[in-house]
Order: sequence, then C-alpha cells, then structure tokens
Amino acid sequence: MGKKEKNELMTRDEVQRLLKVSGVTLSKFTKSGCLTFYRIGRRYLYDRTEILNEIRNGKTV
Repeated sequence: MGKKEKNELMTRDEVQRLLKVSGVTLSKFTKSGCLTFYRIGRRYLYDRTEILNEIRNGKTV
C-alpha cells in the first residue's frame, strides 16, 4: 500500500514559506496558472498536495 498524502488547504503565507518565495512571486505563479488555487471570499487557498505534485511534475519553480 502506498503512503496516502493528506489534503490540506494552505494560506498564501504558508505557501510562501513552503516554496521560499516572496509574495510578488507567489502572485505571479497564481496569475500565470502555475499554481492551482481556490478562492473563498477574499482568501486565496492552495491545496498542499496539488502544490507538491505540481513541483514534482516541473510545473512551477
């Protein structure tokens, strides 16, 4: 059996720390479609599993 990753929604600040990028860079990734995000009200949330998969597949950074 494979290891199951937990789906966790992350804030912009948490993603910035995970990827070690600035707010401006994260905004560029978001606007260009490099990172999948969910907008809930005024908040942008990112799924940790999706971000890690996008990095593994070479979609970002």
